[in-house]
Amino acid sequence: MKFVFGSAVSLEAQLDAAKAKPTVSLPDASESVLEWLGRLRMLIGVPFSYLVPDDGLLRPETIRFFYLDRNWTDAAVDGAVAAGTYGTRDRVTWQQRHAEARDAVDESERRQRPGGESVTAAGSGTAKAPTLSGFLLRSRAVSGWPGLHVRGFRGNRRLVIMRMERLAPAVMLVIFDDIPDRMEIEEPRQGIQFGVRAARNAEPADSWWVDVRDPATGVEATGNPKERVPFRDGSAGVLHLTELRRRLTTNHGSVVGSTLSSAELALQLLRYPYQQRFGTVAGGSLEAVLDTAFSFEELSGWLVVHDG
Repeated sequence: MKFVFGSAVSLEAQLDAAKAKPTVSLPDASESVLEWLGRLRMLIGVPFSYLVPDDGLLRPETIRFFYLDRNWTDAAVDGAVAAGTYGTRDRVTWQQRHAEARDAVDESERRQRPGGESVTAAGSGTAKAPTLSGFLLRSRAVSGWPGLHVRGFRGNRRLVIMRMERLAPAVMLVIFDDIPDRMEIEEPRQGIQFGVRAARNAEPADSWWVDVRDPATGVEATGNPKERVPFRDGSAGVLHLTELRRRLTTNHGSVVGSTLSSAELALQLLRYPYQQRFGTVAGGSLEAVLDTAFSFEELSGWLVVHDG
């Protein structure tokens, strides 16, 4: 839609031209204005200090959920448009045809999603803009894993991500096209790495452990055997792999055997990407909220080479 305020073409004439078209598809200058207003609805270009006015509202390792108040974003659009109304006639025309122009901005907003397709309001099939919600995440996970996967769900429907952007190295903003009742944040699946896990339950604080796997299948052995991880003397954080291999073969020989090759030791130390879940979780335990994103069997399926 073309709103070139202060030009030789009046605002009323521009709105008439827009109304005559079956969809909101207007000349380049008009589309540029609509695109800008749609981006404003997605908070693109809004100073971060307007979103988080105080550092205490988004401390390190914090996630804050929100929904967008339509009154607030509509007021932002009205304020931007007001800067382009130069006379009484423009202001009167804007008041009379405000609802029509708002529908055009609604459509532009829905085109802001990745790919540029228009998104219909959830469950309505009308031009009404959907309720937008999202979260701000400030964490080392954002900077450490730039390719984080985010999924939001409402019932059985997966929500459309209208905007997903890193506003700073450790701050990420995500906006959904509805209010999710559950959400998942997952490490990149290409982020398979070697490591050990922290202590759980009654295990000594500041200790680290390996859950013993069957070398033949890669699945944790029956009974969930585990071994405490040794570290090198005088080298904080450096695993003593020779001693760890000795402990595994001595204490868990029935599972791993009397010898442990370098490949089998690597299998014991393989760590899968994790998935953080938000929302209603059965059981309520930490393991139900923070869990591996996929099983070893699924990973093995990726490695199968098909003939032909």
